[in-house]
Amino acid sequence: MTVARENFNTKFWVEGDSRICFTLAKLCNATGQTRSIIELSTFIQIEAWALQLRFQVREKLSKHPFYICCCHPDTTHDGPPLDGSALYDNHWADLILCEQPSQGNMLYDRLGDQKWTCVLLFTASLPSSRHLHNLLVVDWHGDVAYRIGTTSLESGPGTQSSFESLPKARRTIRLH
Repeated sequence: MTVARENFNTKFWVEGDSRICFTLAKLCNATGQTRSIIELSTFIQIEAWALQLRFQVREKLSKHPFYICCCHPDTTHDGPPLDGSALYDNHWADLILCEQPSQGNMLYDRLGDQKWTCVLLFTASLPSSRHLHNLLVVDWHGDVAYRIGTTSLESGPGTQSSFESLPKARRTIRLH
């Protein structure tokens, strides 16, 4: 798996206490020979492509109880898959949670009930002209996003879904 420069157009900034942003390169250069860095806030800002995806709840107990459906990744999954495949064939990608909520937890209940903002961190090239799109899944609290997990969507020849056809928008996200 390789990540080409043209497939990595996500920008990162570190936020200082006064909400002034620094590139990572500028922050590293500012340390010089002192090995000390300026006081920072607990936020970073990311400019990247963002999309809205909907997670489905697995019916069977699993290490990863939520997944993205390949036949309609941004809507609910009522009934059989749209492409006529068997129900177990519609799995596109798992949601890997940073912390595993228990059933009955508010986050657990919300995961299958709403769309989630997914931030494209980078795209890796795979053999056979396929691509792996690596996404950070965030939860919004006002205008601040908190990471809750990751997912990786594969696209290209021989895959069931097209990442390229999903609606996306370039956004700047303040991440805690």
